[in-house]
Amino acid sequence: MEIKMKTKFNLAMTGLLIPLALTACGGGGGGGGGGEGGAGATNTETTPILQGRFIDSAVKGLTYTTQTQEGTTDSEGQYNYRTGETITFSINKVVLPSIPAVAVTTPQSYSQTPGVNDTTTINLASFLQNLDENRDLTDGIDIESIAEELLSDQDLTSLDFANDQNFDLQVGNIIEESNFLDHLITKQSAENHLNESLADIEAERCSTHPMVGFTTTLGAPINRRVTHEVQGTATIMDDCTIEITNFSYDGGGFGSVFIYGGVNRDFADGIQLGNNLKDAGEGISNVTLEITLEPEDLDNLNSLSVWCVEAKSSFGEGLFRP
Repeated sequence: MEIKMKTKFNLAMTGLLIPLALTACGGGGGGGGGGEGGAGATNTETTPILQGRFIDSAVKGLTYTTQTQEGTTDSEGQYNYRTGETITFSINKVVLPSIPAVAVTTPQSYSQTPGVNDTTTINLASFLQNLDENRDLTDGIDIESIAEELLSDQDLTSLDFANDQNFDLQVGNIIEESNFLDHLITKQSAENHLNESLADIEAERCSTHPMVGFTTTLGAPINRRVTHEVQGTATIMDDCTIEITNFSYDGGGFGSVFIYGGVNRDFADGIQLGNNLKDAGEGISNVTLEITLEPEDLDNLNSLSVWCVEAKSSFGEGLFRP
């Protein structure tokens, strides 16, 4: 979850950044369906096998391994994994870094900096799209046969997705040597397509919760006078977003202060939404906050608070109503 301020301050949490240090292996490495195997497995066979998808359109032909699963992504981009595992994808001899196995993986999962316009993100998207067999991204990205035919004899040890100049030269040479890829998909086109794919994923993720449209005005907590000038109007915009307009907080109080979600104004066991409001410095005045939620969060809150963690105290709160 993260908070974004749409004015002077930016409190967006950067999250976990994965350095994209690519390696090359000697052999091709195919893969069957998701089976058991894989050394160092940490999950038992009683842990459910889950299915995830690699998306920039669905990508078919990526080989993958986890601690207990291995295989090749299918036409839906699907792979198998268990909760708590890491997953390693490879494109022929190009091996991507291991990352946490989750329900949806995209080129942005390998970003070295926040945002879709990260060099690594765009270059990985461009690489995958340029390997699509029929160049029609609307029916998915199928790299299975081309990755084998085109990359097996290439020296990819120096391929660096984070280095723009080197990457462009190498990919250009690969395309030039092929007889079946007629033109290079530009980085701008690759970025545009990835943005569309991410928007589709977000729209799919954010359906319509019954509380969408509910609002509350943040005011003085019940039976408490110290409010540190907290005010604002919070609106549940969709399953994934709460927007607080005209938000103010004077920066007072000791310790850490967060936006918290709770049930019926019980915030002691509530949900922390975003990062420390004190990171903004000497207070916040009349800004718009955009809070990003996980889809299940709205099932576990109906009220908001500006909450001092150490004091277990609310500086301002409100109960959502239609």
